[in-house]
Amino acid sequence: MFNILLPQFVQGQGAIGLLLFRLVLGIGFVLHSWPKLKHPTRWMEAEGTPPSIPAVQMMAAFTEFSSGLGFLLGLFTPLACLGMLGTMIGAVVKVHLPQGHPFIGPPGTNTAENCVNYAAAASAVLLLGPGQYSLDRIWMGLFFK
Repeated sequence: MFNILLPQFVQGQGAIGLLLFRLVLGIGFVLHSWPKLKHPTRWMEAEGTPPSIPAVQMMAAFTEFSSGLGFLLGLFTPLACLGMLGTMIGAVVKVHLPQGHPFIGPPGTNTAENCVNYAAAASAVLLLGPGQYSLDRIWMGLFFK
């Protein structure tokens, strides 16, 4: 059953590449979401984004942070990737498209680039798995031999 949730764990140089990829992007996602956790029901106004329902803002802030942490550690990686995908697709649909932000624009302009890049990264790791150097590999090795 767990073969469906996580593909075979990539090993060797590919595992090192996935580890570096997860570390850099996971840290970025955690740092991106940390300020949102400080004001979980008011962060959209602080970013200049049209406000949303406080409960939705709180759920998005928590999902971004927990997904980033799971992605970083390679822990419950499919759920972390789905959380990242959901929040980034939501950001593109709720914020970037309605405000007409381009995918890439001149420095200092709002763009959808970061959201699309995080969504692509989450999709790649969802399909590849977290790799050998992940907490998923450790706990699955302990409990599901």
